[in-house]
Amino acid sequence: MRNYLRNIISHLIRTNHRKEYELIKSIDSKEKLEKFKTDYLSKLLIHAYTNNKYYRKIFDGIDIINNGSVDLKKFTEIPLLTKDIIKQNRENLISNDLKHRRYYKNTSGGSTGEPLQFFQDLNYSKW
Repeated sequence: MRNYLRNIISHLIRTNHRKEYELIKSIDSKEKLEKFKTDYLSKLLIHAYTNNKYYRKIFDGIDIINNGSVDLKKFTEIPLLTKDIIKQNRENLISNDLKHRRYYKNTSGGSTGEPLQFFQDLNYSKW
């Protein structure tokens, strides 16, 4: 657990995410680490549900969010994004709040012959 926390702390120091750094630095037990991971994952899923048409449809289909509560037991039912899913759902995968965040275009390596363009925001660098 120490190496895991050390890697996270090291990354956050380099990327100047002071709030997360202080929170992670205060983790001193496996239970607190699990709570931290659960809380952040729940926040991320609620954000995706609230701001993204693709994930709202997926989450409604598996009933992972009810009245603002996340059922993390259903997390493994969320399909992994593939290039085909991204291409077929490009517009629905763009977050409604994108214009309020600093973002940039990124591309996949194109190892399958066709690079894929997508947006990432600065929160991506946190994790």
